[in-house]
Amino acid sequence: MEQKLFSVLPMSQRFSLEAGHTYQGSIIISNSVNATEDFAYIVKIAPYSIIGDGYTTDFATTGPYTVITDWITIENPTGILKPNEHHTVNFTIIVPENAPAGGQYAAIVVSEDENATTTSDNVTVKNILELASVIYADVTGITTRSGEILDNEIPGFSFTNSATVATTIKNTGNVHQSAFISIKVTNLITGETIFPVADERDKFEEIVMPESTRTLARTVDNLPPLGAVKISQTVYFDDQISENESVLLICPLWFIALVAFTIMSIILAFIIRQKRRHRVARIKYHF
Repeated sequence: MEQKLFSVLPMSQRFSLEAGHTYQGSIIISNSVNATEDFAYIVKIAPYSIIGDGYTTDFATTGPYTVITDWITIENPTGILKPNEHHTVNFTIIVPENAPAGGQYAAIVVSEDENATTTSDNVTVKNILELASVIYADVTGITTRSGEILDNEIPGFSFTNSATVATTIKNTGNVHQSAFISIKVTNLITGETIFPVADERDKFEEIVMPESTRTLARTVDNLPPLGAVKISQTVYFDDQISENESVLLICPLWFIALVAFTIMSIILAFIIRQKRRHRVARIKYHF
């Protein structure tokens, strides 16, 4: 059975909170324009955290940075959308007087209502797909903003016309911070700018959660199939700047095989030639 297609906007929201104050927010849930059925949804609050430096999302684990889940209430958590219809779902954040300063994170999770089931061949199937709008909040007070850029990596060799640049950033503070990454790629022979192209951004923003390390990797495509390019990556984080520039050689496997075949052919031809010379020399000496 096909899953119900729906969307949730915005994908993330940021709040600056003060203890003892109340804040309002909302999300928009839309049923697909191509839908043929009504969509019954349910909205829940979940803690938001990450696992590992690859930042796998975790909507289950609670901790000191997810107590905001207790401060949020949903105004209208269930509803039914007709095809090509959308609803606005409002929520309220009531920040307690004793709210801890620093980052707080939650997710407004939307899914098909668990009570909405479909029966097929006498079997009841629950078709659950979840989408979330992540809340990045910081409570004013004594906060620590600190961290460092641990790595700024550019490869020097590639077998294909794509390359992945990466940076690893550590946030040692108690509130999330934004990292900005700028990448530029130019053809070393022609000087042509390969990345970014006219319709692409030249700087990307990524959030690094408190007390975590994040590795950010971005793949650049459409490189020349053979040749060399110059790649530069600049990383901005916590008033720090890390710049790296390197030449990337692009050498596909077929070219390596061709070069190896050519070299082997030359060596083989040389060996055969030397053997013929020795044979001729022996014949002359014999006579």
